[in-house]
Amino acid sequence: EGGPKALLESFASGVPLVSTDIGMVHDIAQNEYNALISEVDNVESLVDGCSRVIDDDNLRSILINGGYATVKDFDWKIIAERYYREIYSKLL
Repeated sequence: EGGPKALLESFASGVPLVSTDIGMVHDIAQNEYNALISEVDNVESLVDGCSRVIDDDNLRSILINGGYATVKDFDWKIIAERYYREIYSKLL
């Protein structure tokens, strides 16, 4: 999709995330902080992650809170300011 929008949408919606480590996941998600991350093609690990989220209220809460904290860094105002500082101001 060109970017990890589904990750950010999950974080913003309070949906605990279980994902494989593919694409940009490792740039945004941190295992056991805001997501449970499995190796690609490791179905057992994905199933285990989903079961853990379902069964462990504390873990689910940690992932949801970590997701909320992470998604705030991707607010448009913050991204626009960063783009200006890191890219555009150097061209002016």
